[in-house]
Amino acid sequence: MSTTALSNAVAGLEARLGVRLFHRTTRSVSLTEAGEHFVASITPALAEIRGAVERVNTHRATPSGHVRINSSLGARTAS
Repeated sequence: MSTTALSNAVAGLEARLGVRLFHRTTRSVSLTEAGEHFVASITPALAEIRGAVERVNTHRATPSGHVRINSSLGARTAS
């Protein structure tokens, strides 16, 4: 994600929430008090989402199901 896209996403979130989440200066960015509370509130939900994604990904790594191969009699190899 580009810096501009991230900045626009944060600005959009702040607009929806109606509160500034970050103190921004030309030299630094830090969380406001509201930002600290917001991060503390969403951290458990983000951990749950991360865990759910990891659990689903384990299914992708393990093949499952049936493989059916159809062929004609002429496709057999000689014994």
